[in-house]
Amino acid sequence: MDWVNVGVIADVAATVAIFVTLIYLSVQVRTGNKQAELEGLRHTLDGFNQWCDLIVGSKQVAGILNRGRESLGSLDREERTQFEHLHIRFLNTLEGWYRQVDQTSRDREYRDTQLANIEVAAQVWLSHPGGREVWGIYKPAFPLVVEFVDQALEKSDPPQESV
Repeated sequence: MDWVNVGVIADVAATVAIFVTLIYLSVQVRTGNKQAELEGLRHTLDGFNQWCDLIVGSKQVAGILNRGRESLGSLDREERTQFEHLHIRFLNTLEGWYRQVDQTSRDREYRDTQLANIEVAAQVWLSHPGGREVWGIYKPAFPLVVEFVDQALEKSDPPQESV
C-alpha cells in the first residue's frame, strides 16, 4: 500500500468521524431544545398554579372574582383594584406562555396544542363581562397577545356560571 492510499483512507475516516460528530451534536441540540421548551412550559404552569392558589386560598378573593366577572361596577374601589390585578397577573402569565410557545416551539403538534390551550384560558378568564372590561382597559399593555386574545374572545361561548 502506498502513501496515496493511506491518505485516501485517512480522509474517508475523517469524513465519517465528522459526520458521526455532527449527527451526535444535532441530537444533543434537539434534546436541549426540547428540555428548554418543557422547562418554559413548567414555569408558565407554575405561574398559573400560583395565580389559582390566590383565588382558592381566600373565600374573599373568590367572591371578588365572582362579583367582578359580572361587572366592575359591582365592586368597591379596593375590590376593583384586586380584581384588575388578578387579571393583570393572569395576562402577564398568558403573554409569557404565548411568547414561549410562539417563538420557541419547533414541534408543530405541540405548538398547536399549546396555542389551543392558551385560547381556552383566555376565553375562560376574560369572556365574562367584567373580564372583558378589564381586557379593554389593559390590552394596550399586552401588545404581543392583543390580536390573539381578541380573536379568542370573538369565538368564545357565553360564560359559564363558575370556573
